[in-house]
Amino acid sequence: MAASIAAICGGAALVGRWPLVAFVLLIQLAVTLAWLALTDVPAASGGLVIILGSAVAVDLYASRVGPPDQSRIAAVVAAAFVFAVLRQLARRRRSGVTESLAVVMTGVLMVVFAGHLIAARVGPGGIAAVAAICFAIAAATATRRLVDALIARPALRSGVQRGWPALLLSVAAGAGIGGYVGAARAGLDPRSGALIGLGAALAAAVVDLGISVGSLHLADGRQRSAITPLVVLLPLVVAAPVGYGLARILAR
Repeated sequence: MAASIAAICGGAALVGRWPLVAFVLLIQLAVTLAWLALTDVPAASGGLVIILGSAVAVDLYASRVGPPDQSRIAAVVAAAFVFAVLRQLARRRRSGVTESLAVVMTGVLMVVFAGHLIAARVGPGGIAAVAAICFAIAAATATRRLVDALIARPALRSGVQRGWPALLLSVAAGAGIGGYVGAARAGLDPRSGALIGLGAALAAAVVDLGISVGSLHLADGRQRSAITPLVVLLPLVVAAPVGYGLARILAR
């Protein structure tokens, strides 16, 4: 599922700007709902509006022609924090304030991270850069799942079915696909595409491992259900700003 979603995201970037914006918004919505269900902080009521409002603001700004100004994106995060604090001040019983702010602002950061896929597309070599990010993650995820199913030893961590062979081969697959995209699309060269794919695949692998370790401590069935969309989507979301940064440095 994770590999398919990353591949569809790459395909949306090839089709056009607005299909990518629409698909990223769906990812942001799914991540937000899963995150709020997982944390289940009662004091975070109203957080859905703040997080999704931030997602829409970032997506619309990032979709403009030309590389976006990162200070404007930081302003969206700052505004979300102000609204989150005001929401807490408006409550009659102020309990769980710290937890609520942490949940809401983490959600805001996740949707802002996802918005970097849109920002990467409108920058230099943007279409090729997003394709390299997404297809590299798709290839890396598929490789990691396949190799872990066959051989998960030596394990990256005790109790987690994630092995070193899968990690190394998945990162290599991501770099290879990134290099292929760089050779096939204008705006990137094979070396730049390989580095973008390598960075995105490595970031996705680290996030996947972190979620796998964290899920070991979830005893509640509802929380285990809520974390499933995060397992699928969060590697792509967190890898997006990594790929964006590399694309801004390497793309022509």
